[in-house]
Amino acid sequence: MALGDNNTFNNNEPFRPVTYGYGMTNPDAKYEKTSLSFAIWKFMLKATIAPKVNDGGNYDKYDKDNGVSIYLNVNKAITLMKILDEFKELYQKDNKVKFNKGVATNIGVIVVSNGEYVNGGVPTITIAKVNESGSVTQMLNYEIKIGSDFAVLNYDNKTGKYTTETEPYAYNEFELLHYQLEQYVLGQSGGISGACYDAVNFGINKVRDDARKIAEKLGVDLNASSHRNNYSRTSYFNNGGNSGSGESSYNTSSATTRNTTLEELEMA
Repeated sequence: MALGDNNTFNNNEPFRPVTYGYGMTNPDAKYEKTSLSFAIWKFMLKATIAPKVNDGGNYDKYDKDNGVSIYLNVNKAITLMKILDEFKELYQKDNKVKFNKGVATNIGVIVVSNGEYVNGGVPTITIAKVNESGSVTQMLNYEIKIGSDFAVLNYDNKTGKYTTETEPYAYNEFELLHYQLEQYVLGQSGGISGACYDAVNFGINKVRDDARKIAEKLGVDLNASSHRNNYSRTSYFNNGGNSGSGESSYNTSSATTRNTTLEELEMA
């Protein structure tokens, strides 16, 4: 079951809601016309890059079914947020800066670079799926928009004349990416959700009590156990797959992995 199939059950697992985050598109990208979108499911942040599939018309369409996705936990999300912040600061000083940093997961890597994989010079987020031998099986790039937002100044409703201001808003998309990652990390602390849950707990308990009474009338056992299939895989990046050395090499220290459901990996 792919993330977003809200109305189905799989392997006897109960419904788990999907919360959709920011969606960004760059139909005017220099090299790859793609979209970048986020969603939260089962405490994981999913990032998806999808290719544009139509030209012309009244709206742009992106093929998420053939996009490439990666899942981040809170540690990886905050690491990616710091990488983006670092790149933004360096890029503002020098738009030719060499930069290539990313975060690895058990199925791939998400990289922030200055166009490392699209001929250079374009701030880019790349998601690549990597198999156990280190080969890339799927990869797409999203070119971060810079300078596309503006404010209207001194609009004259009689003549229609106005001026525009772009500089304060040039890096809006970088900031949106920061907010998306930051809010996911903060949300997983359980602070706000815990307060909300406590506030509605009376209603939840009433629904549970009503469900228990109905189940008892029908002879249904609400405590029946369920089963689910797990998929466990060690990341190529934790297997010492990188042969580099020095500061540029990946961390090859031993690491532990948890069992991950097939749904989380979108392999089912």
